[in-house]
Amino acid sequence: MRTLIGLFVVALAGCGVSESSVGSNEADPFDDGAELSATSRTYVQLRRDMRKCIAPLCGGYWVHDVNRANLNEVYVSALDFSGSGLSEDDQGHVYEALGEVVLRGKLGPKEARFGTRPFIVTEAYRGLPGLAVGSADAFFKVKAESITCIRAPCPSMSAIQVNHSAKTLFHAYDAANLGGTRLDLSWLTTRAVEDGAITAGTLVKKGDALTLEPSNVFVRLPERVGPCPQFKLAACPSGQVRTYTRTVDRCVLPAACITPGFCALFIPVCDEGYTLASWPAGNFGCNAYACDPTWSL
Repeated sequence: MRTLIGLFVVALAGCGVSESSVGSNEADPFDDGAELSATSRTYVQLRRDMRKCIAPLCGGYWVHDVNRANLNEVYVSALDFSGSGLSEDDQGHVYEALGEVVLRGKLGPKEARFGTRPFIVTEAYRGLPGLAVGSADAFFKVKAESITCIRAPCPSMSAIQVNHSAKTLFHAYDAANLGGTRLDLSWLTTRAVEDGAITAGTLVKKGDALTLEPSNVFVRLPERVGPCPQFKLAACPSGQVRTYTRTVDRCVLPAACITPGFCALFIPVCDEGYTLASWPAGNFGCNAYACDPTWSL
């Protein structure tokens, strides 16, 4: 069974990097451009418009680019998912938690009568329930890097603030403080480092190492369990039980047959917005547990 841990470091090999490159930002040509518009796709957050007047002039949404120095909210009359490929269920995951999503898209054409515009969504990301993003946090896309450096510790990953292009090299991705003790950090970190999720957090210097500490992770929709392989298994020998492991795609796969032992009767309780998953595992076939975001199931 994959151990749930919060500190993930990726193995290194390949091109060289100097110590002075770690944590540095190259010049970013988009720092003063690529704002929310009808021509450029950007990453935004949004809130519902609570004003009372005739639609579509009111009752839509206020959207703003993330990672901008100034909060420049733009009113949009609706969200247009027609080009996103998202199902009605996944669109529902956006509408039910507007404060926990990041969208990528652009402004649509003006409506003829009132001149309002929709926001045309091309990608949608849903965050972990109940976790607030700090005012000093930035939104990053993270990926593993193949690097050989002059001396340890060597950076193993890079982070790019969305809506910008400058790359920052760093050493570790530490999600240990997210979502309580039962969040599946193997699944979550794989989504962040390999599958394009957006990490909201802060780069923190710890000794000679630079660590990205997330306050929330926004997983790209659609998010599903699996796909999981199917198995036909022979029964375990008499007196033994089957144990299982859980993959980074949250598939529960058969493992060894073992002799069962004493298991604690304690069953954990997940926070609001999470659903408890369990499977027989370990030396005695006792249940392992994880709290998965309910929307992701």
